[in-house]
Amino acid sequence: MTHGAEGIETDLHLTKDGVPVIIHDETLHRTTNGTGQVADYTLAELRQFRLPNGECIPTLADFLQLVGTAPVQLNLEFKTDVERYPGIEETVLPLVKEAPLAKPVIFSSFNLASLLVAQSIDPGFEYCYLTDRDLKDPDAFCQEYQLAGIHPHHYLAGATVPQRIWTVNDPAVQADLFRRGVAGIFTDDFERAQQVKGGMAMTKPKVAFICTHNSCRSQIAEALGRHLASDVFDSYSAGTTPKRTINPDAVRLVKERYGIDMLANGQHNKALTDLPQVDVVITMGCGVQCPSLPAQMRQDWGLDDPTGLGDDKFNQVIDQLEERVKELKEALQTTKLGR
Repeated sequence: MTHGAEGIETDLHLTKDGVPVIIHDETLHRTTNGTGQVADYTLAELRQFRLPNGECIPTLADFLQLVGTAPVQLNLEFKTDVERYPGIEETVLPLVKEAPLAKPVIFSSFNLASLLVAQSIDPGFEYCYLTDRDLKDPDAFCQEYQLAGIHPHHYLAGATVPQRIWTVNDPAVQADLFRRGVAGIFTDDFERAQQVKGGMAMTKPKVAFICTHNSCRSQIAEALGRHLASDVFDSYSAGTTPKRTINPDAVRLVKERYGIDMLANGQHNKALTDLPQVDVVITMGCGVQCPSLPAQMRQDWGLDDPTGLGDDKFNQVIDQLEERVKELKEALQTTKLGR
């Protein structure tokens, strides 16, 4: 934590007398000077063994006290795929809930049954399925079991649920995953991963969504770009002859559908001269020409203006904008735009 880690992932086991402890394996011989199964020892008995640094195996309570209120994301894995540890969920969840942590804890496991037990005890936590196999439909899987995301060994193309990939130490693979917008990666070298991520953040392309009045389609596109693709590109919007206010139907429907308050988020009508230097220009289909706005990539999305045409037409255009923003995100993940 003193070196600035964004998160810590660790594994949970249960002693013979029901105390949650932090250790990677179900057995002791690989990471301590002991032998046998963790589950065969009481906590007092486990205390006789030492890790390579000379310390005892820590308990979950020790760990939570160490973390305290530090701004770090915890991922606790129920290591119940080999040793079931009956009652581990009932023991762990109250301990974690009582801890004054700065961020909500993510629980994960290769054992789906363990996640479902924990979910039934306290549905307020985030539960994610660990897997080393390809799921045919990760989104449907998460929806069926009300999971918050997937922690796969490799990136699962086509999934829209959060993915955190394990264990990624190659900087090139890390960069590719960051471009794809994964929720996170597990790595043995977080400082190098932060350097990779930080270097990419400095080179994110800037996308300008342009229409005539900058009151409807382009504003919706900016909001959806921020919401769906902020990890890949920065979103802006402007108009050739901007109006003074954003279309109230656009504001209302975007808030209803996505929980995004465009006005509270600082969106406002802008002219082309208000934009920074951009890399991509997207026009909405109203015959707008922007020769004074240089860019490395241009697209015209050819979308109808839904102003005054009712909610059905508005929602149709919003659906089209959402799909186009996702397509643009995917395209920019594999396209290098140089400054």
